[in-house]
Amino acid sequence: MASVITLEGLRSGIGGNEDRALADIKVVYNSLTYNWQVYIPRGVTGLDAYIESIKPNIELDIDNKEAVWAALTPKTRQIEMPPGSGNFITVDIQKEEIVHADVPDYAATRRNQYPPIGEQLDALWKGPLSPEYNSLEDEIETIKNTYKNTAMTPEQEKEYKIQYYKYRIQYDLDRFARTREPYMNILDACSYSTSSVAKLRNEGLYCISARSSVWVAYNNIVQDVRNNIRSLPATYALLKAELPTVAWP
Repeated sequence: MASVITLEGLRSGIGGNEDRALADIKVVYNSLTYNWQVYIPRGVTGLDAYIESIKPNIELDIDNKEAVWAALTPKTRQIEMPPGSGNFITVDIQKEEIVHADVPDYAATRRNQYPPIGEQLDALWKGPLSPEYNSLEDEIETIKNTYKNTAMTPEQEKEYKIQYYKYRIQYDLDRFARTREPYMNILDACSYSTSSVAKLRNEGLYCISARSSVWVAYNNIVQDVRNNIRSLPATYALLKAELPTVAWP
């Protein structure tokens, strides 16, 4: 059953580093009413149209949390009363503790976990060959894997990771090529395969072979994932361990 969503209010100037407004909405979905909240990105002018456009995401978020609530057994927990007394009592877990909008949402939560902007700028200034840059990439990936978008379907998350891993592979190939002069990236290194200078020609031929072997291996993994033969590695480090090693001969 499609939901009916009513905008109840809008809050701006939330504070901190949050530059989005927060909309209070009422969602009538599957004969139930939810008091929900969604973030409105900067630059959005048609609030009703925007909320309508994200209706499937809101419904999916509610469905996912209702499923968690339905599977929760028992729906109770132990609390110490009074605190520090060593005496525990059983209390009910309220449905609203599970089925509620994420405020702050995954984007705000992970943003607050990112390294300070000064460290990010320092890593960017030092460039892709620096340990700081690569550490930053790995740290950000860990944070993004920890705080996920609950309104993303498993299929959407899988495709998102497939594209992200593709970017990381290309980045690593380019970084590898730049470890030797005069190469700017892997494509540049491959272009030297026809050089009249033996050293450059051999390195260019190696890069062509290495690049092909990596992409063939990755495409085979992706094909198996999309055919439900296997699961996608949870992190880029795990994926990379399955790819051919690229190292200058």
